[in-house]
Amino acid sequence: MRLLLLFTTLLTGCFGDPQEVTIKGTVWTSHTQDSPLEDTQLEVLDVAGNRYARTSTNQEGGFSVGAPWGSEVYAVLRKDGHVTTSFSGVTGTEDVLRLQSGEFHGLPQEEWDLWLTRYGGCEGVGVGGSVIGEARFAEIRDTESGEYPL
Repeated sequence: MRLLLLFTTLLTGCFGDPQEVTIKGTVWTSHTQDSPLEDTQLEVLDVAGNRYARTSTNQEGGFSVGAPWGSEVYAVLRKDGHVTTSFSGVTGTEDVLRLQSGEFHGLPQEEWDLWLTRYGGCEGVGVGGSVIGEARFAEIRDTESGEYPL
């Protein structure tokens, strides 16, 4: 038992935490459609807006991109005929972060134009950022103390 504990400690001490997480997923056409969006530029930015990595989606809308380990990041999607969209999250502590189906999606220009026509008279619409679809909030807290670390 001591040998296993010593070996585990040595491995952890020698290799430490990973420096990068690989984010894998699929970009869909929009939040209401499940068609893959190919040839989409995807950038991973840190909280200061600095680019960490860049990639493009393949024919099936799939991508694999590096991101800093255990950090807040933003994924920015760009494609002709679509409005630039961004998604935020925390990369966590696993080597690979696999996104659930529908997590990343584009916003076709015609869908945005329809949305502006429908809600353009409302205060604040079209100014700054907009949430179309759903906003997800994760409660991050210590399960033992109940404190919120962020």
